[in-house]
Amino acid sequence: MIAGLAFIIGAFVVYINLIRPLNDETQDVKAQVFGKETLIANQKKNIDKIKALIATYNQAENKEAIASALPIKQDDAGVLAQLKGIIENSGLVVQSLSFSGPGAKISVETNASRTATSTQGLTRALGTVRVQAQLAGTYEGLKKFLGNLESNVRIFDLESLSFAASGDQGSRNVYNFSVTVVTYYQN
Repeated sequence: MIAGLAFIIGAFVVYINLIRPLNDETQDVKAQVFGKETLIANQKKNIDKIKALIATYNQAENKEAIASALPIKQDDAGVLAQLKGIIENSGLVVQSLSFSGPGAKISVETNASRTATSTQGLTRALGTVRVQAQLAGTYEGLKKFLGNLESNVRIFDLESLSFAASGDQGSRNVYNFSVTVVTYYQN
């Protein structure tokens, strides 16, 4: 009976000192392996999504849509034509229009390029064209202009907007607007 009790106590000591630490270490290793497997699975999903996006981009109609939103080169005539159409469609009248550009270059970086070691193919500089316009019209016309500018295919950022009452006493609903917009092109 004492031998049986000694055997049970010995087994308990062996369990506490040898088997339990190895079991804890095994659990830690399993957790690390599981974490790395999860990371690999997420990376594979991201790679598949990127491949799908590249395939979608490579379709001809998508390239044309992207080129319309972000042209390959500076196109002042295209900017002028689009702005003129937006302004006229809004019921505003152009008093003056001026361009300043090519503007500063903006470096665009994708999320993947921040983590990759070789990022040369993933970053691209964008050129800017700044357009300042003096317009006249109603407040409703201004709201329509801003809505049309926002929904236009080409990317325009409204940099500044100011307005004042028109100097003409006969037309109380007519305002003078000073608008500065910035558009971009691939460089």
